[in-house]
This record gives sequence, structure tokens and C-alpha cells, in this order.
Amino acid sequence: MSEQHYFYLISGLPDISAEDAHLPFSAKAFLDEHKAQVGENDFRLLCYLYYPNDNRNLLDILLGKKETTPSGGRYSLQELKKGIAGDGALPDYMNRFISAFGENKNRFSETEWEARLTEAYFREAMNSGNGFLNRWMEFELNLKNLLLLMKNRKQQLPFAEFLMEANEMAAIMKQNPSVDLSTESAIDFMSGLSKIMETGNIVEQERKIDLLRWRKLEEMTFFNYFTVEAIMSFLIKLLIVERWAKLKHDNEATFLPSILSTYLEKIEMPETVNIQ
Repeated sequence: MSEQHYFYLISGLPDISAEDAHLPFSAKAFLDEHKAQVGENDFRLLCYLYYPNDNRNLLDILLGKKETTPSGGRYSLQELKKGIAGDGALPDYMNRFISAFGENKNRFSETEWEARLTEAYFREAMNSGNGFLNRWMEFELNLKNLLLLMKNRKQQLPFAEFLMEANEMAAIMKQNPSVDLSTESAIDFMSGLSKIMETGNIVEQERKIDLLRWRKLEEMTFFNYFTVEAIMSFLIKLLIVERWAKLKHDNEATFLPSILSTYLEKIEMPETVNIQ
């Protein structure tokens, strides 16, 4: 837990709920506005929550996709381009990925590259040095992997081959996709998730999964009031609300859940590239 306290900053945060349809401000605006108000190490921790958007932007640049407005990451497109050119201060896992991509650009599909970048992100984030962030990232990794495993069991397709093997639980799932995980304390949410996956509507599934996240956050920060852990919890909730506000603006009929979309395009076992 962080030893620094942020009484004024946290006292000024608005109340948000999982049902909110409108944002008090964007997650990116929050980071830009409060960067100078948090300690250097605490700011580094907050940035991990934005890196998934940076991962998508980074991959789009590397793949030569037409530039669009960056999707709320820590870095601007210009900063990511400088990092690709070796003239920037990107996280270590991004730098390793850039190097691996440059050496093997045509070897894998976009989906396979995205899976590798995501796994590298989790490996680094789960070793952030902050107990709350480490546990949250482990929860997120287990959740994503469990969703893939359940999809594999339901459709009898080898989606388990795309499990992100970044922790011990992932190794167990990958070694034996039919293993009974109901007694594993690390995934004490499995029963609830199983019920969620029985829901026929995909968008409703996603909503309930985000509610599961929301409850987990409240459980994890019950005794955190004015520390960086409270700020991280607020930001994660803000990102959830932001996502649904965007979905409401977009056409939900074409929505494919972000948790699964990365992996549904390919079912072949990819070759291994070490970017750790």
C-alpha cells in the first residue's frame, strides 16, 4: 500500500456508479489534470491502467493502420512513434514488444500479436510493486483466461491455446483445460461468472461482467480511503463507465465484447515468440 495520502484530491472526486450513463470527465482528462498532484511512483502505478489503450494504439501504428484519434491511453501517437523509433521512454514491455515485432513482423497475424502484447503487459503489471495493483491485474488476467476457457468448453474449440500464460493459474488452465477450478481461491468468482455466461445476450453478459469487476474493486478497497489505491479504484470504475458511455453512443448491434474479440479470430496454435 502507498504511504502517501491524497486527502484533497480524493475528497474532490465525484461519486460514480456502475449505472451511470454520462461521464463527469474522461479518464485521460483526469490523468492529465492530476499528474502534478501525485507522487512520481504513484503516477507510474496509475499509468498501468491506461496502457491497454496504448497497447492498441501501438499495435495499430506498427501494423501501418490509418491513423485515428488515440483511444485514451497514457501516450500520444507522437510519443508512441518516438518510442518505436527508439527515442522515447515507453514501458519496458512495450520496448521488448517493439523489438520482437521488428524481427518477426510477418510471422504472426494481428490477433496473435495482440495476444502477445497483452500477455507481456500483464506480466509487467503484476510485478508493479504495489499490492493492490498486483492483485487487481491478477484478477483481470484470471477473468480473461477463464472466459476463454469457458468459451473453449462450450464450443469445443481450442481457445485455451490462447490463454495468456502469465501466472500459475494460467499454466494450470493451459495444461488441463478440463480441470475443475471451482475450489481455487484465486478465482472465487467462478460460480458467479458461470451464471453470467448462461446469459444469451452478449451485451448483457458484458454488463454483468463489469458489475462483477465493480464489486471486486469495492471489496479490495474497503479499507482504502485517501491512498493511491483509492485513486486507482476510482479510475478503473471511471474507465468502465467511459466504456459504456461510448457504447451507448455507438451502434451496440455491431458490438463484439472486448474481452473476447482479441482471440476469436484464430483457433490455430501459434508459434512462440519471447518478448519477456
